[in-house]
Amino acid sequence: MSALDRDAARARVGEARARHQQRPMVVRVAVAAAGFVLLAVAIFFVWFPEVGLPLALVALRLLALEFDWAVTAQAWILLKWAQLRGWFARQSLLAKFAWSAVLAIILVGAIVLLFGR
Repeated sequence: MSALDRDAARARVGEARARHQQRPMVVRVAVAAAGFVLLAVAIFFVWFPEVGLPLALVALRLLALEFDWAVTAQAWILLKWAQLRGWFARQSLLAKFAWSAVLAIILVGAIVLLFGR
């Protein structure tokens, strides 16, 4: 993890934060409140990662608009996502197919478990 990559990720989050800080205070408070509510709901749904993880990511993105600790966490997530995409791009076609098939099976299994019967 190079400092340049980390700085680029923080800059990306910082740009969104700068735009958000131009909004009225009522909107900023509502966004922060929504972030905390989503984070609480995500913690409740930790047993269902298909629901809880995306909620936590959205909550963290909203909270990063107002709080420094969330900026650091969001920048870390963006950096790791970029690293994962880079790793996937370097894989062979067969490996990409295999990983895609495994993820598809997991997704279908999760949908059947959640909505089946």
